[in-house]
Amino acid sequence: MIVSFLSYGEDYHKEFLEISKNFNINDVLVVSDKNLGEYNTIITSEAFNFNLKHISITESLKKDDSVLYIDTDTIVQNPNYNLLHNIEDGIYVKWIGDVINYLDESITSNNISFGETSRNDVNNYGKELFKIVQKPIKFIDESILFIKLKNENKFNFIKNYKELVNQFKNNTPYRETDKKWGAIEGCLLWAAAELSNIKIDDKTLTEFFKQFKHYGPMVGHNIKNKKSIL
Repeated sequence: MIVSFLSYGEDYHKEFLEISKNFNINDVLVVSDKNLGEYNTIITSEAFNFNLKHISITESLKKDDSVLYIDTDTIVQNPNYNLLHNIEDGIYVKWIGDVINYLDESITSNNISFGETSRNDVNNYGKELFKIVQKPIKFIDESILFIKLKNENKFNFIKNYKELVNQFKNNTPYRETDKKWGAIEGCLLWAAAELSNIKIDDKTLTEFFKQFKHYGPMVGHNIKNKKSIL
């Protein structure tokens, strides 16, 4: 299994160097804007956007059939990795659903798909993605993912995910709160799975995912504050 990360910018580097201590260095692959010591690092010169995580995920899948992707702003507690054994191929997530709260607005599958939110960037993103997938868009929690794919399923997913990210390079939501492009990025990963006929499961690994606490939305990228949510 490859443990996969995106680390871009000094705050994320600090987080990565903290969270990576939980894993064997030989199992880690990180995409970054700079070399991160002895870790297997893929350096990107692209300006930051949230969809850069696709590089980490797809490059990890090229190396192994099983990938655990984790956002750096996460606390690892005491996960039971035996729960990852003997499960079917697929993409496993904490949550998949039809409604999210984005910048204090409730956004549904239908209103993003048909361009009925209050935000033009979200509307343009959603309408174009709906045209491609031809079904209402689903939202996922992409802060942690376990992906198990092999053979043709893996090839198709990598191909479709890369093509979607490239197609939407200039059409992704902009999140003013942290001044970054590529927000609501889980929709592209969901669409890649749909186009590849790969199931997304939010039930099988519920107990496993409970051992990973994603603190970013609550306290920001500050590892000194991480104990406050335990």
